Amino acid sequence: MNMKPIQIALLLGLFNIAFAQTPPRQVKLNPDWKPYEWPMMPAAEFFKLTGLSESDSVSYRTYRIGTDTIGSVKVYIDYILETNSDVVGVVKYENIKIKDLFKLDKEINQKYHLDYGEPEDMPFYFSEDALVQFNYLDAATLKKRAHLEIYASPLYEFVPQVEQVLDKLDSTWSQLINNPTGSMRGIVNDSGTYRVTIKDVSPMIEYEIVYPALKSEHPYAMTSTTIDGGLKALKWSMKKYYTEYVDHIDAGEIWAAPSDGPLVRVAFFFDDGVILHDTWPYEEYIEWMTYDEDE
Repeated sequence: MNMKPIQIALLLGLFNIAFAQTPPRQVKLNPDWKPYEWPMMPAAEFFKLTGLSESDSVSYRTYRIGTDTIGSVKVYIDYILETNSDVVGVVKYENIKIKDLFKLDKEINQKYHLDYGEPEDMPFYFSEDALVQFNYLDAATLKKRAHLEIYASPLYEFVPQVEQVLDKLDSTWSQLINNPTGSMRGIVNDSGTYRVTIKDVSPMIEYEIVYPALKSEHPYAMTSTTIDGGLKALKWSMKKYYTEYVDHIDAGEIWAAPSDGPLVRVAFFFDDGVILHDTWPYEEYIEWMTYDEDE
């Protein structure tokens, strides 16, 4: 029997209504859980921890932990375009007791070094890959209760591609200084070695391009974070270009970009948020890769 398009549409509509009326699974708030630690948690990890599934949303990409709106936690799942991943973007403690809020606030301040900025700003800290902000709200309609909202703003979009800083190495120091593109720039002459600083590359990144005094040496560059955090986002960007792990050093790691010679791009990724972009002769790179300390 052939069905008309209008009949098919009506049946689909009835099916969607029936599906939408299926109540989401309710999960109790485990006292051992610390939802304030969840921002930027991968969505798959969140579902595994709580036992919820994607179909248990109370609204679009929104999930409730707790069997009541009083003292429950609501979680919003965000999508990060740069990494093509779903993570916990917002955590909301809803209608919690004031005394519990004070206890929670003490825990948070003991775990994180919060920056309070200006009086009108929300307290915040930088994690390895996000700006995490805390918003405390009184619940005007409920006595002795309040809300706490925690927002995670991913930092990946603020880390430029490695090629951007490497392109600077094709210019002379005078070209970089005399042809600014809106960023603050400065130069220091250190016994014939010129150091060009490019600030405000992004809200968290600045560059330094170094031209050694010896003409036989290649210029090199450094990428630095200007915030107390963001190392995961910085390393993510670095590994998109430098795909070969070379070695571990005391203060970080060495990575390299694929090359058949005669030169190899090498990056020193330091634990303090600095990447040194260097160039090695191919033979020197192979010697490093094949070096055996036990010989």
